[in-house]
Amino acid sequence: MKTLEIKNFGIIKSANIKLNGLTVIAGNNDSGKSTVGKLLFSIIKAINKRDSFTEDEKEEDVSKKIKELYLFVSNKSNIKSVNEVFYPENIYNELSKYIKNSLFTDTEIEKFEAIFNDLKEVLITNNLFTTYTEKTLLEIKNLVKSEDNNDEIVLNYLQDNFYSEFYSQISPQISPQNADLETFIEYKEGDIDLFSVNIKNNKINSINYYNEPPYFKDATIIETPFSLQLSDLIINADIIGKDNNPASVRSKTHFHIKDLVTKIKNAEYFRPNNASEADKDFLYKINKIISGEFYYDPNKQTFYYQKEKIGRIESINTASGIKTFGFFQLLLKSRNIYTKNLIIIDEPENHLHPEWQLKYAKMIVELVKNGISVVISSHSPYMLQALKLYSEQEGLKERTSFYLAEEMNEQFVNIIEKTNDLNTIFSKLAKPFKELVWA
Repeated sequence: MKTLEIKNFGIIKSANIKLNGLTVIAGNNDSGKSTVGKLLFSIIKAINKRDSFTEDEKEEDVSKKIKELYLFVSNKSNIKSVNEVFYPENIYNELSKYIKNSLFTDTEIEKFEAIFNDLKEVLITNNLFTTYTEKTLLEIKNLVKSEDNNDEIVLNYLQDNFYSEFYSQISPQISPQNADLETFIEYKEGDIDLFSVNIKNNKINSINYYNEPPYFKDATIIETPFSLQLSDLIINADIIGKDNNPASVRSKTHFHIKDLVTKIKNAEYFRPNNASEADKDFLYKINKIISGEFYYDPNKQTFYYQKEKIGRIESINTASGIKTFGFFQLLLKSRNIYTKNLIIIDEPENHLHPEWQLKYAKMIVELVKNGISVVISSHSPYMLQALKLYSEQEGLKERTSFYLAEEMNEQFVNIIEKTNDLNTIFSKLAKPFKELVWA
């Protein structure tokens, strides 16, 4: 049994959510449903980051910062000699030996510091020493000097994720009633408090975790189907971050969106003969529902829908509902649907006819039956009733949990389990229809 406890996170006052197979969160718009999914995504990514930080990643992070510095300088200066000093390959070559080795001797430390002093001097001489360039130089220096401090890696990575997903607006909005509220998040697997974090004024104060390997090795959020037709922009975009280079003209996107598109792009390597029988069966069923299949064309760098008896169709010309199912085809083809990857789905009914909502719910339940963990948020009575019915038919009642986001006041909601009281959820979701019919 995996559980997530939340206190004072954004609009959510409290929640204690089980992740034991199929987790369904219902509620009105702006009631914190999507927040839970993005929070889970951020936590699972951060927990796994502590064990995956390698020398290669360190080199990549240093290289990225050097390129950002060069982009800023080259956009501000037309002096060839200055631009050559900050050319990424030149700086990286000077720093490469320090990235791979600790700074042991005083002489090595002096040479290392001299590199940054020289760069700073060039910036000052050419009126390029700004708050941004000073900060970036310091970040490069600290990255090169850094050792594998797991606590610091997880903290910084989680803080970056929170910024990308929430713009760091994670503490309750300040008011006289909640000025002293602290945000608390705890993720448990069985009796093990695997991870907990305390936050005050949008800044992480402390992180605690056991050195136990987490069950989930990854998480994937499925949200808007329009990611397919914007895939080329997303792939080339930067992840939204507080330290984004102000001189960069690249587009920016949320971490979970780039993560999804990066994963499904790997569908280009799919070979039917290498797929498991379960994956083949899922693909066949989805193909029958939408009368075709999605694939990635690496030459065109875009996704296409191959419709039966019609041929290839650009994803932009494909119905949103078809794209909603297409995500699962592509995730299966790219081998990103497996037991250790938590699948998080945000309001899929927004793009599905009621008939297809039922088929979508049946597909989700079948995935859960095959060991896939799914968290889904919804405000559709069709979707909730279908998930309830199909999970019971498949003998998954003990592995299915339903929650309702209930508004406490204008500021907060509580997310409360209603697995044994689904009428409360249906009554709330049906209220607008009742008011319309009996007005």
